[in-house]
Amino acid sequence: MLRSLLAGPSASASVDEALAMMASGAILVDVRESSEWRAGHALGAVHVPLGDLQGQGLRTLESKGVKAGTGDIVLLICHSGMRSGLACQTLAGDAPFKAINVKGGMIAWQRAGLPMAGAR
Repeated sequence: MLRSLLAGPSASASVDEALAMMASGAILVDVRESSEWRAGHALGAVHVPLGDLQGQGLRTLESKGVKAGTGDIVLLICHSGMRSGLACQTLAGDAPFKAINVKGGMIAWQRAGLPMAGAR
């Protein structure tokens, strides 16, 4: 029950679906902390920690080079899917794009053997 309250009603996608969306132009945003990011992240992701995103929302994404407009897809990923669910909620009313939570987060990404960058 706590998981559903924290994750909210945001749209979600599996890691395989997320990879396919990225191939079609979707942007992947990793909302984990810097130490987690340095330990390894999805290839092609942009790093925007959740705390930064919660402070300024859309402005923070834009300052990190994330340029997404109406109809675009921004995928949000964290370690397990909880923080990225919160990120989706943070962006829900402010963003012109569709925010989608990546189910299972980096745990699922790594288990699926999907492309990674950084130390592992």
